[in-house]
Amino acid sequence: MFRPWFYFLLLSLFAQSALSLPPVIKIGGLFDSSPIDAVNEKVFMKAIERVNDEELLGETKLVGLTMRVPELMSFQVERSVCELIKKGCIAIFGPRSAMTTPIVESVCDTKEIPHIQTRWDHATPRGSCSVNLYPDANVLAHALVDVVRSAGWKHFTIVYYDNDGLFRVKKLLEMYNNKGHTIIVRKLSDDGNFRPTLRRIKQQKQTFILIDVPTDILHEVLKQAQQIGLMSSEQNFIINNLDMHTVDLEPFMYSGTNISGIRMVNTTSPNLLKAFDGFEDATPDTIALETVLIYDGVFLLAQSLLNIPMEPEPVNVRERRADEKDEEEAKEDKGGEGEPAPDGEKSDASPAEETSSGDEEPPTCENDIAWPHGYTIINDIKLNTLPRGLSGPIRFDHQGFRTSFQLELTRLTEEGIQGIAKWSPKERIKFYNEGPTGDFSNTTFRIVIALTPPYGMEKESAARLTGNDRYEGYAVDLIHELSLLCKFNYTLEVQADSKGGSWDNKTQRWNGMIGKVLYGEADLAITDLTITRDRESVVDFTMPFMNLGKTFVTTDALYESG
Repeated sequence: MFRPWFYFLLLSLFAQSALSLPPVIKIGGLFDSSPIDAVNEKVFMKAIERVNDEELLGETKLVGLTMRVPELMSFQVERSVCELIKKGCIAIFGPRSAMTTPIVESVCDTKEIPHIQTRWDHATPRGSCSVNLYPDANVLAHALVDVVRSAGWKHFTIVYYDNDGLFRVKKLLEMYNNKGHTIIVRKLSDDGNFRPTLRRIKQQKQTFILIDVPTDILHEVLKQAQQIGLMSSEQNFIINNLDMHTVDLEPFMYSGTNISGIRMVNTTSPNLLKAFDGFEDATPDTIALETVLIYDGVFLLAQSLLNIPMEPEPVNVRERRADEKDEEEAKEDKGGEGEPAPDGEKSDASPAEETSSGDEEPPTCENDIAWPHGYTIINDIKLNTLPRGLSGPIRFDHQGFRTSFQLELTRLTEEGIQGIAKWSPKERIKFYNEGPTGDFSNTTFRIVIALTPPYGMEKESAARLTGNDRYEGYAVDLIHELSLLCKFNYTLEVQADSKGGSWDNKTQRWNGMIGKVLYGEADLAITDLTITRDRESVVDFTMPFMNLGKTFVTTDALYESG
């Protein structure tokens, strides 16, 4: 997990704290019956074993207690978390279910037990004793906007499966709709037959497609897209799923489709390879993000336990909160701050401490006793950083949200998934190769031209000409020289009506040469075309290769009247 020097640093800095820890510390995990949680449970125990083997807590040993819980039955989950607390667990991991997590969060808040989550969650605010190692949903939404912008998409189709997926693309819709871009949103059917929706996308000649679907159906969605012919060199996909690397993408590696995505886990990281060396249930290429976060969470908790002097006495919640209320009222009566108790002495207004004793019963859901170190540990987790987590450096804001993290932009190639850029909230997107990108060798582009002299003309010849040899003109010469410079091949196609392209309100589509580029019928167009605001909003223009020297002269009165 960490390098030896880091272990030594931890042990050196906190040896004094480790000596004050009890010989055994229990932590609990709530896992459901899903295949991924079966792996999560084993990784939870593996991380505990690694902490003990590396003696990060000195002579103290972590003991993991786990319980299987249903995904939808809150009452049974509440009983399970209460059982773990009764057995002496000082922290709870899980569950995965969005339905039952709130009840666990509530119990942990009441008993002041640290609650560590590793699932995507857009709910706010968070419980005071909870932290979530999964990247904050709102920050992830901004990352997606940056990814789409970096791809240069100005019109595209969003394909989603459930309400969570719709929430994840919400920020994208807000940012783009305000700028007049065309975005089509389509929901996939729940019955597993995605072809009708995908076929409709193909019929509308949509070539820029963003997919947000659960990991367990991602392969099937791509497979059905391939079956109906929606996966060729004309299409561009962005997969909004941080577990894209766990899906078998080999059938799509040779389709010529531009498939991009984002990930948080670097599957070639030496730390990750070491952590899961010999682990039979998952490999770095198949392990899900939330599974990695469970591993990180155990080490994060262990680090904070080193910082906290452990006392045996529990605290009576009701009496302590009454004491805090009385103290606040006393301060108001005096019109100022109360006097702090001298070192080594108890304050007079401390009935909870006065009534607490080593013989007092431990925290359970049947009494008003809370664990005295819960808030201290959760605050320590929020304030400190785990610098070498498998998911990158781990730090939280004051609410327990992971708002600072790093993502990697990826692209599917014939060699597999390759990283192409880094994203972080501060630096945004930074590509690994800042220079010209793309190897156009042996690539053939479809280029549409218009027969408007002197830019494009049919070549006069007594012999019968074929292919690109049929045309001549400035545009033809220009693209030929570019092909020699960049080493690509090209096929010229003629726009029959010579229209540059405009928005057709009747068909709700762009026509002309711009329409062909937008809808994947051509890779680029070269012609004498006026750059207008509407056109610039949907396609990218190069700097003009020729200036005609024309000037429009008008009067201020024209602008004032119009």
